[in-house]
Amino acid sequence: MGMKIRWWTYAILALCWGMLAAGPVWAGQRVALVIGNSKYRNVERLPKTINDAMGMVALFHKAGFDVVKWRVDLDVAEFRRTVHDFMITAQSADIAVVYYAGHGIEKGGTNYLIPVDARLQTDYDADDEAISLDRIILALQPARQLRLIILDACRQNPFSSRGSRTIVTRAITNGLAKIEPTTPDTLIAYAAKAGSLSYEGNGPNSPFTTALMKYLAEPGLDIRIALGKVRDEVLKNTGSRQEPFVYGSLGGDEVSLVPAPEPKASGPAAAAVDPNLAVARDYEMAEKVQTREVWESFLELHKSGFYANLARAQLAKLLAVETATETVQNAGRLNKPLAVERADEILGLLGERSPPSGQAAKPVEVRHDEPAGTADSHGQGEGLHGQERQAALVQGNGEAVQDCKDAEERLGRLRKDPKPEEVVRFTRDLVCEALRPQLQRLLESLGPTTTPPPATALAAPTEQPEGALATRPPRSGTAAPEENNARGKKGDPRDTEDACKRDETTLMHLRAIRDRDEVIRFDRNLACEQLRPQVTRLLESIGG
Repeated sequence: MGMKIRWWTYAILALCWGMLAAGPVWAGQRVALVIGNSKYRNVERLPKTINDAMGMVALFHKAGFDVVKWRVDLDVAEFRRTVHDFMITAQSADIAVVYYAGHGIEKGGTNYLIPVDARLQTDYDADDEAISLDRIILALQPARQLRLIILDACRQNPFSSRGSRTIVTRAITNGLAKIEPTTPDTLIAYAAKAGSLSYEGNGPNSPFTTALMKYLAEPGLDIRIALGKVRDEVLKNTGSRQEPFVYGSLGGDEVSLVPAPEPKASGPAAAAVDPNLAVARDYEMAEKVQTREVWESFLELHKSGFYANLARAQLAKLLAVETATETVQNAGRLNKPLAVERADEILGLLGERSPPSGQAAKPVEVRHDEPAGTADSHGQGEGLHGQERQAALVQGNGEAVQDCKDAEERLGRLRKDPKPEEVVRFTRDLVCEALRPQLQRLLESLGPTTTPPPATALAAPTEQPEGALATRPPRSGTAAPEENNARGKKGDPRDTEDACKRDETTLMHLRAIRDRDEVIRFDRNLACEQLRPQVTRLLESIGG
């Protein structure tokens, strides 16, 4: 009997200890998913959504959320997969939050979030090419205490005007439709009231997200009060043109995303707390993104201190690189060597001077779909070096990088099969100035002028009829007797001229066959020193 009483006593004490350890309701696990769609492929891009998304990521990190997942520029397949994965994450959460910045539409009373690859040629396409808001609500159902969805997606929508109607009652319209969540403890916050539009504003973030970053994570502030303050702030900053609105309801208990601060500790325990921990997290996040807009957002939140000084240094470096890029482009339109010289002067101050010829450039980390320069088709690793790669990176758009990639592939094909007329045409059409020096070297290796030689000049050495071997240019290292005699008579200008003619004919033959070993032998036995620069450039163009 005594043993049973002792066992029950231990069980009750353990239960009480567990209840005490659990603490207030907001001490449970908190998870967040942030999505920012900007680079829409079939309509105009949204300039601030990535900024808004990164600002919210920093906010949730600063608020101490246990899990913060973020994605940008999702196509429809990635969007669905991301929502599904977050539903699994939310199963163990007390508070689950989804923030979305991008295009959103309403069709027949149903709201949709738009992936970057959507076309939406008709209203019927929305079910296949977009993500319904109901799907997001369903993914948050496992959360036990609070399900919060924040939509900065009430912008003027280009899809509404292009989508043709297949069913009269299901037309696509601007803004989002009013919604009443059927699941309890669910709030859905719109940037603008149902049926109205939101505004981009003049700052680095939209007015709605700017107010969210100011009030949403205020310690101890009930979420309903926080969203009310967001509404007041946006109304004030937009001249009452935009009114955020919240749909859904909560119970009678106060719910805050961030717990109220505990009384400050004193003594050694207080000294052990790092006051810059939250700022360091924000800085780490901004450093991963490395754009001017994100650094400006960081400095909006943290105006002073060690990390603020570091952020200003990073921002100054990016601005200097932009200046260098503009200088290179302006100078390049008039004088290519001057462009390289000015780029070296400016980028050298930043420690970004291009590497010497033959050395591989330091890799540049590129985020979100921006590939670094790749090696050429002969594996020489020239790619986009120094100021060229920096210029491509600072331009920050996928089209410029893709143009350079396509041009680099075309240059590799021309190195394998250097048709002079194709090289000249490529020189005129080139849009990737980073490849201009490499193309110039290839062009110079084809002859002393930029005009393509006659087709017969290239074909003659390889299309001689049978029995004409006596007139075929000899292979290097096995020169004909008369050629050796000519080389021995250096004092006779006519013999020298004959030797140059023979070497030039052989050089044209080598340009056609592009045999590296043959070119090397020809270089060693060259009699006409006037052709030495062309032979050297030919060797460089084929990897000699």
